[in-house]
Amino acid sequence: MDGYLAAMRKYATFSGRSRRGEYWVFHLVFVVLSIAASLLDLLIFQTGLDHQGPIGAVVLLAHLIPSFAVSVRRLHDIDRTGWWLLLEFTIIGALVLLIFAMQRGTAGFNRYGSDPLATPAAA
Repeated sequence: MDGYLAAMRKYATFSGRSRRGEYWVFHLVFVVLSIAASLLDLLIFQTGLDHQGPIGAVVLLAHLIPSFAVSVRRLHDIDRTGWWLLLEFTIIGALVLLIFAMQRGTAGFNRYGSDPLATPAAA
């Protein structure tokens, strides 16, 4: 849950780096919230599962920018530009991005900032 909260605190921050845990926890919580919203839409508004109800729309809109931001920061962690995210619009590109999301980040400092897994030096 810490990864989700960390990503939401950096709501529209596209700079810096995000570790794998933050990325995957954010998306897992988002999927769970989306399913819960769809079920609530079904119960309250009798929407079909093939249609987006108002609760699901609010959940989607609330997570749209943070989803892009955490994805860009995840790409930064493997020392790739956020423009790679445009591959999401192709089937092969989505597979490439999935592989990128699973890769270990660059150890140490890269052009996007310091290693999010590095522990600060003891004072």
